Amino acid sequence: MVHIQSVSGLTQSRPLGEAETVAKELISATEDVRVGDVDVDVRIEVGAVEVSAWSGKIHEDREAARALEHKATEEAEELTRTLSDLAVPLRDIGTVLGVSHQRASARKRLRCPLLTILGSYWMRATCLRARVPVMGSSEKRL
Repeated sequence: MVHIQSVSGLTQSRPLGEAETVAKELISATEDVRVGDVDVDVRIEVGAVEVSAWSGKIHEDREAARALEHKATEEAEELTRTLSDLAVPLRDIGTVLGVSHQRASARKRLRCPLLTILGSYWMRATCLRARVPVMGSSEKRL
């Protein structure tokens, strides 16, 4: 059941995804306004459980986790570049980061500015063949 407080009405929605639509339609019919002019705030409650608030928190946590993952990746790439510039072997860099030496090598190759921006196979091949200035050092073949 869908309870609409503003018009003290009840309506039914079989799948949960249609609750907003049926609520707008009921308000539109009751208040004699266009459906497009109706805004609703859907809150899902099952018994004493506020499902909407709980699921909202889950979505926020997932977004925060994505942001932290992005930050950790950037930090790992920076550490890889720094250690590589100091001639630390890729196997040791991999050990420090908890990844394989191949993964550490892949992070090192991200030094090509074009690859960082575009990331396509074509640009990767272009960067590897051409002499491209590498961030933080003189020109050399990647």
